[in-house]
Amino acid sequence: MQYEFTEEERSIQQAAARFSEDLANRQEWDPHAPGGFDESDFREMGELGFFALAIPESLGGLGLGYPAQGLVLECAGYSLVQGPVLDHCIALSLLESGLGYESQIPELVTGEKRATTVFGWRGDGKPSLSIRGKREASGFEVSGYVDVAHRIVTLAAGSDGGLQLAVAGSEEVAAHPVHDEDYSWRGSGVTRVQLTEENSWMSAPESDAMSMLSKACSLGAAHSLGCAQRLLDETVAYVRERRQFGRPIGSFQAIKHRVADLYIEIEHTRSLVYAALGHTPGDPLLGFMAKRSAASTLSLASRAALQCHGGIGFTWESTLHRYVRAGLRLNGWPLDGATIDDLIYRLAVDGETAEAARGSRS
Repeated sequence: MQYEFTEEERSIQQAAARFSEDLANRQEWDPHAPGGFDESDFREMGELGFFALAIPESLGGLGLGYPAQGLVLECAGYSLVQGPVLDHCIALSLLESGLGYESQIPELVTGEKRATTVFGWRGDGKPSLSIRGKREASGFEVSGYVDVAHRIVTLAAGSDGGLQLAVAGSEEVAAHPVHDEDYSWRGSGVTRVQLTEENSWMSAPESDAMSMLSKACSLGAAHSLGCAQRLLDETVAYVRERRQFGRPIGSFQAIKHRVADLYIEIEHTRSLVYAALGHTPGDPLLGFMAKRSAASTLSLASRAALQCHGGIGFTWESTLHRYVRAGLRLNGWPLDGATIDDLIYRLAVDGETAEAARGSRS
């Protein structure tokens, strides 16, 4: 399965790659102040249309589809741009889901207002959120950039077991800092969401909820894909230059095979990611498959890069640890591997079983 990019999408990819690399070179990495970013850079991304790509023109977007949005996120992952870029794009995809929040999209696509995404689960793969009454929720474990977001888009498990969506302002969320392995990302432990009278929880039908989760997973997979590609490129460049026994270590068979295997995995994941982003939203299976593949590929890329770089790869001076740390977060966000496996089984195997049962009755 190979997604063929249009000439317009290629142009967007080139522009996003140039901007992301330039932005990453300007940003400073500080373990004591993780995830720092300049708000003017975020607004510039909005002015360039990076947040409007997948949004319909009727809502202030460009209507170019989610593959174009995926290309921007892949470039952001490749350069590991700091700031809520991924969170913001996923928030926009949730707001576009048809649950009544579309009016908040136009001010977000320009980058003047920032949104972040909160999911009510993390870690053991089970929903950890409980909604109390009609307007209060507790149990969120981790979110990002809550302190600089104007809108917090919350997707949570309702009391009936379904999914519910709400949009809160920063003043409606109580958060406290938490430690996270990813220094490019600002962690916040969210303990409570108290909505005002103007806001409420909107229930999502199961089919819509699956599509929303699948889209979020697809966008997260595109970002992870960029991280994995950067690890591969850094590794190829290093093994060409590093010499041992009078030869580049890239000429050794063990290194060749490891790099070749990683290249194959990345190309396989790339096909899945863009097939999922370009596929009909009514079939969420590809999105979950893309996320699962991206998580596996990024883990493989991290191991291969560290092993091929040897001792230098484990030092702070090397850039590898940034991508390894990002992978530790991305691979479990927004859903962990066990939960995605269950969803894939449910959609693929149980769906086929149900279809066969309907066929036998007809």
